[in-house]
Amino acid sequence: KLYYPEGYMPELLTEWPADRDIVLPAEQLPDSLRKGMNTKQEYVDRMREHHGLDRKSVTRPTESQDGAGNDNK
Repeated sequence: KLYYPEGYMPELLTEWPADRDIVLPAEQLPDSLRKGMNTKQEYVDRMREHHGLDRKSVTRPTESQDGAGNDNK
């Protein structure tokens, strides 16, 4: 599924049109974009757990578990 409307062709920006970060609530993002956020970190966390390694992520867990959050205990 595309992040942009059908028929729209995105263009490469050679200059960023803002002088600071653009921040908006995640609820305003398209579902297809929101669902793809953080997927690599979730994959890494699952692989580390599978191999009996501590999580290195400081991301919020989807379920309460040992090692959630900061693992530098």
